[in-house]
Amino acid sequence: MRVDRAGRAAIVVGIAAMVGVGLVPAATGQAELRVRIELTEMSPRVVTADGPGVLTVVGRVTNDGDRTIDELDVRVQRGEPVRSEADLQAALSGDASTDTARPRFTDLPTALGPGATAPFRVDVPLRGGGPLDSLQITELGVYPLLVNLNGRPDFGGRARLAAVRMLLPTFGLPPQDTLPAVPAAPPALSTPLTMLWPLADEPHRVPTNNREPVTLVDDTLAESLRPEGRLGGLVRSALDYAPAGTPLGRALCFAVDPDLVDTVRLMAGGYVLPDGSAGSGREVAAEWLANVRELVADRCVLALPMADVDLVALSRAGLTDLQGRARTDGAQILRDVLSINPITELAWPAGEVIDERTLTDLASLGVNGVLVEAGGLNDGARYAGEAVVGLTTGSPATASARGVLVDTVVGQALTGPQSDRPEPTGQVAIVASTSPSGTDAPLAGQDGLAALTFQAMTRGPAGVLLAPPRRWAADPAESGALLRTASRLVADGWAEPRDLGALAGGAPPSLTATLDYPLQANSAELPRSVITRVAETRDRVRDIEAATRRDPRFPDYDPASLLDPMKFGLLRATSTAWRGNPTAANRTAQLTDNQLTLLREKVQLVPPPGPYLLAASNSPLLLNLNNPLPVQIDVQVTLSPVAGLRTGPIDVISLPANSRRQVRVPAEVVRAGQFSVEAQLATPGGTPLGPRGAASRIQLRSTAYGTVALLITVGGGGALVLLSAFRITRRVRAARRAESTGLS
Repeated sequence: MRVDRAGRAAIVVGIAAMVGVGLVPAATGQAELRVRIELTEMSPRVVTADGPGVLTVVGRVTNDGDRTIDELDVRVQRGEPVRSEADLQAALSGDASTDTARPRFTDLPTALGPGATAPFRVDVPLRGGGPLDSLQITELGVYPLLVNLNGRPDFGGRARLAAVRMLLPTFGLPPQDTLPAVPAAPPALSTPLTMLWPLADEPHRVPTNNREPVTLVDDTLAESLRPEGRLGGLVRSALDYAPAGTPLGRALCFAVDPDLVDTVRLMAGGYVLPDGSAGSGREVAAEWLANVRELVADRCVLALPMADVDLVALSRAGLTDLQGRARTDGAQILRDVLSINPITELAWPAGEVIDERTLTDLASLGVNGVLVEAGGLNDGARYAGEAVVGLTTGSPATASARGVLVDTVVGQALTGPQSDRPEPTGQVAIVASTSPSGTDAPLAGQDGLAALTFQAMTRGPAGVLLAPPRRWAADPAESGALLRTASRLVADGWAEPRDLGALAGGAPPSLTATLDYPLQANSAELPRSVITRVAETRDRVRDIEAATRRDPRFPDYDPASLLDPMKFGLLRATSTAWRGNPTAANRTAQLTDNQLTLLREKVQLVPPPGPYLLAASNSPLLLNLNNPLPVQIDVQVTLSPVAGLRTGPIDVISLPANSRRQVRVPAEVVRAGQFSVEAQLATPGGTPLGPRGAASRIQLRSTAYGTVALLITVGGGGALVLLSAFRITRRVRAARRAESTGLS
């Protein structure tokens, strides 16, 4: 629709920051027009020969601005069917025209005042009739759709106010009036289909030791685990639409975060929140975990590293020990909790891109394959028809690495656009369309199931490896819709299930490629400041670990019970969930810092309540050390140099578990008076212990002479005696001379 000159002068185009929003700020005064479309239902989601012949779209319009809008009407229009992958990407980016078929508008009966909401429903035939009577769909394929809202705001001209775009997959044509149904002809060759089904979430645990209550940062995980929640819906959808033994079930491989599974296991036993109150998700956690065990039994499971750590960021920082713990401990948790044997030799890096250093580091940990996208390879377009390529890095450790190619188009459709762009219609005052993809709104998976349909119909022998977003925001209705569509593709012969194991193993690939780590991937990693902080805390944890050992009197306790929770806490701080959110990453790292500080402060030097009296020049200093930890720890005491006080060397001191010990430090005073000595307690490696890691100030008072002072005193006394004797001798001699003179 073309907007008149007055309307163009009164309206400025904007984009809303929420699903289905169009903004048109006014150019006059301070008034601002904000109109929002929210779609709640569409039927059919996939057009089939045996389905309804009318497309129904239901939603509501909300006026968030301060002007009344009248003459509101809405319609659904479409563009040309997608012919190529480039067309599909253009449609997902909002760059495809939707002006091929523009049926009549459906009027909204009343004006919409500020803050008001009005429902709408549009029913439009899919085919048949005249140009204004239907969407005029005449062939199979995937069509760009636009839900277009027009209206006239006060003080403005008639214009498009908001628009929502989606894709509509068409398997067949339903009958319409005199037009017969047109079913899809089965393809001569099915497209291999593999689907990853991610069960991952952002970290929620506070790193407490094994003897303390399990603590979660909040109770949002409990909401997600419920059947109507995100994680609950992912598990329920897979159980309902792709259970074990079904054709689609053979195509699924579950990518599971061990930290999530372990957290839910602990939740089922009871947990608390930071304020000490009990969490609400104990029962729902037990139910979800039972469903997961049922879902993955004897099926393909890909072990994500613990907390789904940022593999590239850890490799860049040289934190391969954390990387190794994330993979080995994570896989063991899945074995223990889910009673499965997961795939561990295949890695799924964030963004499906990886650099050579990380690939080499992973190879040293037993990884021989990675999931990658073609954009992460040099000359990626060359490998468009391949399912697997060999990866070369120049390192012997990665000579046999396999790159399993992920379909990025379907992933993009599920993730949602990075930004919305105005449609290239050439009209001056057209608001940009928005998309529900990548949100938890209704119809958020519509573009994904349409993109999957197109790829299954056109991809060929290379097949499709679908990797949804790791923390896919879809609600149960959307995850179920994607699996139902995939199941229909398999049932109709368009897709053929292919196990991930067939890609991860098998014969060597025919083509080899080199990695090309994109610049935008580098900027997406966790920032260096976060990784540096994690590395510093890691070093302190390792130093304390080297200083501690099991005490024979307490065989049930070992350093791992104290320090492993902190190591896992560091892994949570490097989770890919925090990409783009360094504040959350630092907050998670701070939780580990806090726990480590609490542990370090427990081992301390207890200063005397008052000045310490040294009664003799060689009286030793008596230092009281306290170790309330359930493990033995080696400590080192360092005393600051003080004039007038000499101390002997202090050996490393071993403090038994749950003990207080008095240590004698050889000392010698060389003068009487008061001294102030700072005593620092630390591990032999130098990690400070005690409150705030600060030195303790000890006041000393000496009433004894030291050796030097004594020598000086004795020497002075001897000199005085000699002087006195000399004077006496002189007086005696003088007296004798006087007497001798008088007699004569």
